[in-house]
Amino acid sequence: MKYAFVRRSKPVWAICGLCRALPVSVSRNYEHRASGVDIAQRRHLSDEALLVHISIAYADKGGVYGWPRIWRQPRREAMRVGKLRVQQLMQKQRYAS
Repeated sequence: MKYAFVRRSKPVWAICGLCRALPVSVSRNYEHRASGVDIAQRRHLSDEALLVHISIAYADKGGVYGWPRIWRQPRREAMRVGKLRVQQLMQKQRYAS
């Protein structure tokens, strides 16, 4: 919560001042930001919703294409999705890749 406040307030206040006001060290703030703890908050599409799109694309393609071609389908629909994320979800669901 503190780190999210620091990130949101960064354009208005200096990071060192924010960290001093909150009991947070500046180095821990940068470490938290680099660790990717809030990846789920940055995702615009949950894994479950993406899996629905993957299943539809996989069925439309006749179940013969792997993750590279399936990955392109959400991108055609203006969804930002990472290759590795699609690949991992397809492997988790045991789609052929």
